[in-house]
Amino acid sequence: AIAERCLDLQKGEKKGSGGGGKAGSDGEITVVSAKRKRDARESAAAKGNGSRCPLLLSREAVSALALHSLARPSDVEDLAALGEAAHACSYYASREALPAAEVVVVPYNTLLSTHSRSSVGLSLRNALVIVDEAHNVPEALRALSSSRLSLPVVEAALLQ
Repeated sequence: AIAERCLDLQKGEKKGSGGGGKAGSDGEITVVSAKRKRDARESAAAKGNGSRCPLLLSREAVSALALHSLARPSDVEDLAALGEAAHACSYYASREALPAAEVVVVPYNTLLSTHSRSSVGLSLRNALVIVDEAHNVPEALRALSSSRLSLPVVEAALLQ
C-alpha cells in the first residue's frame, strides 16, 4: 500500500514538474535531475503543495534516518516504522546510506542485474559477495533473461 501510494505521488509530481531530466521506469534518475527535483519539492513544500509525499518534506529527516540506519542496522520493517515515526522516507534513507554501508542485503534480482544495481547505486567493485541459497541462482538468472507473454498479448501482436 505504501509503495503504491509512493508511485502515485511520483506520477503526480512528474506531471507537474515541467521537465528537468528523464526518469527511468524503475526510478533511475540522473544526479542533476535528482537535485532539480529535490529543489522543486522543497520549494513546493514551502508553498504548501499537498500533492507530494509527506515523508519527503524534510531532506534533513531523511538524512538523519540514513545515518541512524548505518549506526543501528535493522530490518526493512523496523526502518519503515522509524521512517513513519520520524516523518521520513525509509526507502530514500536506505538509498542515501548505501554508499557508506559495510553490509548490504539485496534480493537476487538486484544482485544479478547490472541495470538494477546501477539504479540503486550499488557497486560490486572491491566487494565480497555472499550468496545465500545459491542453488536458487540459476532460476533467478532464467527469470531475469526471460519474458512471459499472455495469449491475448501474442494475439494482439499477431494482428498488428
